[in-house]
Amino acid sequence: MRIVAVVVVAVCFLASCASDPLSGCSKEADGSLDCSQQDLEGANLWNLRDTDLTGANLSGANLTGPDFDTDLTGANLTEADLSGAILGGAKLVGANLSRANLKGARLFLANLTGADLNYADLTEANLSWADLTGANLRGANLRGADLVSANLTGFVDLVSANLSGANLKGANLEGAILVSANLVSANLSGANLKGANLEEADLRRANLTEANLEWANLDVAIDDEYTTWPAGFDPEAAGVIFSPLE
Repeated sequence: MRIVAVVVVAVCFLASCASDPLSGCSKEADGSLDCSQQDLEGANLWNLRDTDLTGANLSGANLTGPDFDTDLTGANLTEADLSGAILGGAKLVGANLSRANLKGARLFLANLTGADLNYADLTEANLSWADLTGANLRGANLRGADLVSANLTGFVDLVSANLSGANLKGANLEGAILVSANLVSANLSGANLKGANLEEADLRRANLTEANLEWANLDVAIDDEYTTWPAGFDPEAAGVIFSPLE
């Protein structure tokens, strides 16, 4: 009897007999899950397509599924806590992440096409090589974020976004709307800003070495003596105003 008991316990441990982290979620009539307000901290989850996770606590959760196939397409993550979450390669197409806490989240290679990230906190998040085509990042906090080689085309809305200290080296920002964006000390070296709207953007101490500024609107943008422009570029002629940081 003892041997059997030990075997049962061992099998249970290996098979993860712990309670289902989604047990508190309810199934909707259309088959989707409603996990709003649930505490899923530290859970291992990756198939949450069309799930309502409004206000859910997913801090530190591992959402990277096998072969980077996490599917959160169309999921509602409004105001969800995803700080430090691992979402490498995740599918977040059309997901609602407005006002979500994504501080330090790992979103490298993630597909965020058409995602709503307005006023989301992406401080120091890793978005390198992520696809943010057509995403809404209005008012988002991307301070210190890693956006190396990220795709931000499709008239991405970055109005009033905080990109101070962000690394946008080699990022594709063609047509991006960066009106009143904070780009202080941002690394935009080699970035494609063709046709981007940088009106009233703060470019003080920014590095724009070898950036493509063809047809970019820099009217009333501000720079200082530490701003590095592409060779031969005349910021004053482009409408940039010199305004040193105090």
